[in-house]
Parts: sequence; C-alpha cells; structure tokens
Amino acid sequence: MIYRDIVHVHLEMATDENDAHGNPITITVDRDVNGVVTFLDSESVFDPGGNRISSRLRLIISPFDHVLPPDPTKVAAVYFGWTPYGDTDLLPDGAIEHHFLGGRLHHYEVICKAT
Repeated sequence: MIYRDIVHVHLEMATDENDAHGNPITITVDRDVNGVVTFLDSESVFDPGGNRISSRLRLIISPFDHVLPPDPTKVAAVYFGWTPYGDTDLLPDGAIEHHFLGGRLHHYEVICKAT
C-alpha cells in the first residue's frame, strides 16, 4: 500500500503499572505517521453560534512503534490530525480497526469526524 499522506497521531493511555508513589504510568504518543486520508461525506450541523459543517474522513494508518487500541473510549485521549484540516482534531467515530495480512498488522483503519 502506498501511504501518500501524513497523519498526526495523539494517544494518551494508562498502563497496568504504577510508579513509586502508586500513580498509574501513562504513555503519551504524539507523532506523525504515514497514512491515506479519504473524504467520506459532510453535513451541515446547526449550533447556536451559527451553522457548522461536520465532515467524516476515513484514515488508513501504517503500523508504527505503538499499538492503537481498538476501543478509543478505553483510553484517556486519542485523536488524529491532518494538514488540510489545520488545528482541527479528528475524533474517532467508532472503533479503530486492526487489519492483518499474513498474520501481521498491515494497517489501521478509522472513521473520524471533524466539526
């Protein structure tokens, strides 16, 4: 697969280990990863401040040195970024799918929503 885009991944996740003071140890990943971003759809969302556009994008992300959790609600924070959307955080809209090929992780796929 040819990854022609750069996707920024931000992940904060607690581990099962505690530090010397008994506080859970948190892993923070904040880096750029190769990927493919495709536009799915958009809709006009009403909000009291005015109309806003909500877009959905499909992100295909190459594997990297940390494993993304399948259920994004189980971690402290996970969001993605993509240059054309500037500082807008792309939030997962469902599960982060792990796709395997020949028994190895080939890529992640996630549907994200930007408002």
